[in-house]
Amino acid sequence: MKLQHGFTATDFAIIATVLAMAAAFAVPRFTAINTETRTSAVQSLAANVDSSATLSNKLWRTSGFKDSIVIEGKDVEMLNGYPSRSGIRPLIVNRSDFVYANGIWTHKDRSNDPGCSVVYTPPVTEGGDAQVISYTSGC
Repeated sequence: MKLQHGFTATDFAIIATVLAMAAAFAVPRFTAINTETRTSAVQSLAANVDSSATLSNKLWRTSGFKDSIVIEGKDVEMLNGYPSRSGIRPLIVNRSDFVYANGIWTHKDRSNDPGCSVVYTPPVTEGGDAQVISYTSGC
């Protein structure tokens, strides 16, 4: 009787089919996980920006309505009681997964898509509120 060693072509075909079926189920799930992760990151950043703007406004009021205030050693330019677009940036903890430009943080994985970003706008007039808008449709 002759001993067989190794796999036959049929064995390889079965293994390849099973692996292809597993990949067909796994790839969309990993994509959904990445989307959920980016969406959560955008929402977290928006809450951080909103809290920073609100805290800055309260400190601005207690400091005598100055054009700039110092928060944790950082000089923050104020505009109508809230940080200006450039003034808000130093208050936000290092967000290496976002690219910042002129009041807009865009997720680095979606840098060409404004649908995965946070937009900060200081008030136009004194007495107004700053706006923080999160966009997650493109995450």
